[in-house]
Amino acid sequence: MRKLEAHLKAKEELAEGLHLIDFEQLKIENQSLNEKIEERNEELLKLRKKTTTTVQVRWTSRSASIGIYPAAGPVAAPH
Repeated sequence: MRKLEAHLKAKEELAEGLHLIDFEQLKIENQSLNEKIEERNEELLKLRKKTTTTVQVRWTSRSASIGIYPAAGPVAAPH
């Protein structure tokens, strides 16, 4: 019971300095920032995919140019 009363008192003290409009403003700001985070995460995912593709293309190109063939099994050396 004391724990619950202490928790309630702490909430009341916090609420004394803030008004409902402050909470609403914080809620709007939080939503806006969450949307920005989501946009950045989507952009990051696109960049990671692009990087992966670029690395794979470069590796394949380089491997072919020096005679290493990726996952195709053994290849007979030219005579």
